[in-house]
Amino acid sequence: MQQVRDRVLTRHEVHHYHAEGWLRPAFRLPHDRIAALRSAVERFLGSNPGVRPESFAVAHVEGLTDDAAVALADIGHDDDILQLASEVLGQHAVLHGCQLFCKPPGDGYETPWHQDGQYWSSRPRASCTVWVAVEDSDRGNGCLRVIPGSHRAKRLYEHLHEERSDLTVRRRLASSSFDESAALDVELFAGELSLHDMFTIHGARPNRSGRRRTGVALRFMAGLG
Repeated sequence: MQQVRDRVLTRHEVHHYHAEGWLRPAFRLPHDRIAALRSAVERFLGSNPGVRPESFAVAHVEGLTDDAAVALADIGHDDDILQLASEVLGQHAVLHGCQLFCKPPGDGYETPWHQDGQYWSSRPRASCTVWVAVEDSDRGNGCLRVIPGSHRAKRLYEHLHEERSDLTVRRRLASSSFDESAALDVELFAGELSLHDMFTIHGARPNRSGRRRTGVALRFMAGLG
């Protein structure tokens, strides 16, 4: 008989995720796991000189078969992360994307307000992003920001295409679709993580600080059955 894993999230945390569209759980990756992940980031960036580090689609960048790329993608197969994604999705979670977001100090790009569902074609529309902080992420260096409850209508709002080159993604949500004054900053220490629904409106300010801000975004969809 297959062993049933212990829960990673409390029932209160799962309720918060469904009610608010995002969650900063108490769970934290161990120091050695984050140290290995940070080392992989350094090797990965070092093997891609001259490339802006804000947004790498790790599993899909041509020619990236080295151990650093594999180590970054491998975090999506961590047992505890798979378990907590499964708990909020209500069924077995399947990893379908891994992306490195690294904002260098001083001129790190803005992430415009958007919904992940604009970029995903998965069905059913039951997906979440697990954002793992490789380094401290706070207001000073451009942490993730969310609009609580913006997922409840299960609706994808109008997005405008941006021609600017100083953005991590090129689609910006029309400002008439939400109230930015409701935004919350999701501050994380290295090793902590956050989750948000594919319909949740989120973004991040540019990094004007003297500190780098690095995280790995893991995309999970609900498996069939």
